[in-house]
Amino acid sequence: MVESIVVKVLVGMLGVLFFLRISGKTQMAQLTPLDSVNAFVLGALVGGVVYNPDLSAWYMVLALGVWTVFNLLIRFLLRFKHLRRLIKGDTVMIDNTHNTAYDTGNMRFEECVFLAELIARADSAGIRSVTGGDWNQYPPDYIPSAAELSNPYFVPQQIDGRLFRRAGRFVYDAQHPSLRYLDRPFRADSSVRTLTDFFFVSPGIEVLSIETLPLDFHSSDHNPVVMKIVFSR
Repeated sequence: MVESIVVKVLVGMLGVLFFLRISGKTQMAQLTPLDSVNAFVLGALVGGVVYNPDLSAWYMVLALGVWTVFNLLIRFLLRFKHLRRLIKGDTVMIDNTHNTAYDTGNMRFEECVFLAELIARADSAGIRSVTGGDWNQYPPDYIPSAAELSNPYFVPQQIDGRLFRRAGRFVYDAQHPSLRYLDRPFRADSSVRTLTDFFFVSPGIEVLSIETLPLDFHSSDHNPVVMKIVFSR
C-alpha cells in the first residue's frame, strides 16, 4: 500500500514535469484561464489516482498523456486570432513612456519609431494596447500657441502621426495643459503651460473620458491625466 502510493506520487511528479516541459510553461506569473484549468485538472488527475487504491500508476500515465495531447491541440488552435481570444481571453498591453525632453538630435523621433513598431506588432498579434505618459512632444493634430513655442530652453516637437496611423489614435484633454515650463517659478496667472501628457489607444478600445486634473502643478511640473476606457468588440 505504502509502496504503491510512493510510486504513484513519483509518477505523478514526473508526469506533471513532463507536461510543463511540453506545454512550455516555465513560471507561474500572469496565469491565463487555460493555466488555471490545467492546474485544477492536473491536481485532480494525480490526486485521484494516488488516493484510490483500485487504480494503478498506469491510469495516471494514461490520463496525463491524454491531457498533454489535448493541450498541444489547444496550443495549435491558439495560432488563430479569434480562437486565441476565445480560449485565453482578451490581452491588453499597457505601456508607460517618458520620452527625451532635451533632444539635440533625432532621439525623440527614434523613440516614436520604436513605440510605433511595438504597438504595431501587438496589434498584428491581436493584442490591444494603451500607451501613455510624458511624450515631451505634441500630439500630431495639436496646435501650440506662440507662447508655447517661444521658450528658448524647451520646445516640444510634433509627433509624426504617419508612424502610428495604422495602429490606433491619440487621445488627450485639449482644454487643459499638462506641463508647465521650468525656466521660472510657477505663477498661475502668467506661467506658460503646454500639453505633452496623453495616450495612444489601439483599435478595440473605446475612450469614455480623458481629463487633466487641475492641481496647479502642486507637487510636480506635470498635472496628472486620467482616462476611462472600455473594451469594444
